[in-house]
Amino acid sequence: MTSEEAILRLSQLFNGATSKTDASYTVIQLVENYDNRNNSEIVSSLKAIGYKNAEDSIDGNEVWLNRTASCWDTPILYEDLESFWVRIHTQDNIPDVFIIGSPLVFPTASNDSLDKFRNYFTWKNLLCIIADHYNSDCSVLFFINEGKSRKIELKHSLSFKDICSLSEPSRKLAVISELLETISINDLHKSERKLVIRSAINEMSKSSKISTLIELIDSTEIVREKYDELYEVYTKRFSVNKILNELDEKNLEFTSKINEFISSNQSKALTIPGALIAAGGLVKANETVEAILIVVGLWMIKKVNFISVDVFNETFDNLTSRVESAFDKYLNFEDNKEIINNAESIKASILTLIKKAKSRMKAIKNLASIMFYGGLAYVSYKQYPFLENVFNTIFTIISSVIFKNA
Repeated sequence: MTSEEAILRLSQLFNGATSKTDASYTVIQLVENYDNRNNSEIVSSLKAIGYKNAEDSIDGNEVWLNRTASCWDTPILYEDLESFWVRIHTQDNIPDVFIIGSPLVFPTASNDSLDKFRNYFTWKNLLCIIADHYNSDCSVLFFINEGKSRKIELKHSLSFKDICSLSEPSRKLAVISELLETISINDLHKSERKLVIRSAINEMSKSSKISTLIELIDSTEIVREKYDELYEVYTKRFSVNKILNELDEKNLEFTSKINEFISSNQSKALTIPGALIAAGGLVKANETVEAILIVVGLWMIKKVNFISVDVFNETFDNLTSRVESAFDKYLNFEDNKEIINNAESIKASILTLIKKAKSRMKAIKNLASIMFYGGLAYVSYKQYPFLENVFNTIFTIISSVIFKNA
């Protein structure tokens, strides 16, 4: 039988019993209808928790337990709650095995004083996680805001009177236990929750002048409310930042696509001056067949450019539809103007880029047409010199159009 199992069994066997103090003894008075057949189980349980005089401990309906340390393997019997507190308050947790004589209290008992003690230890465990400096004597938290540093030092030493002054200990214990469990979750947001609870304590200490550990424990419910409030702000801010990052990524994605399309079409546009140079070189032969080949070549280059520009325009129309669809969902965040404003700004910027790109595509089509008709006129001029005045007029018109589109 383990000591934990033994102390649980003793709490069941002593259920309803009372106690008194007699010198160095705690005397447990069993209920009137106590069944003496349980004596052997009491003795074995006392041995299991380390009481050396277990065989001689039962006298009728009374169990005599000597509190002297030499009577125990490890002393676990305390005269009263105050002596228990004095012994344990420097530890990290309430021990699992103990007996308090007056009033008679076991670890499994529902007791306001025990709940007050547990509040203290739960807060110490929380401070151990979030404090910048922690030892058995105190917890220290440092805060820096706008270049100014601030320190909160919480000494762990509390008198029995201080700890007993806590109100509604069971409620506070439920709140702080849940908060400790939340802060201890080991996930991606563990550090953020730690920062939020530190911020909650910092704000509480500034607004209500909390300067001692007992004041902090007594404000457990308020600290939890402040934590929930700040964590809600954090999660909303986190969500907003995440969405803003998504908007930036989409902006970069669509802008890159537009630049890619423009770069590709510019490569095809370079065939226009090349075609004119080739035409200028070939027409020196003044041969009709060569002239026809040059005109056919110019027409094919024009056609290729027209087809390419039409394909890009269709792609830009599709891209416009995708941009509107991608950004419209962000415009539904009616409760967050920052997201809406960023989405509208980026959407308008991308649509403007698409509009300008389509305008440049139109200019390329015009230049391809000018190249073809100008080349045709030039070849014809070389083949039919008597039409010089007519061609001069045509070249003047073409030149004016070119400069207008430049």
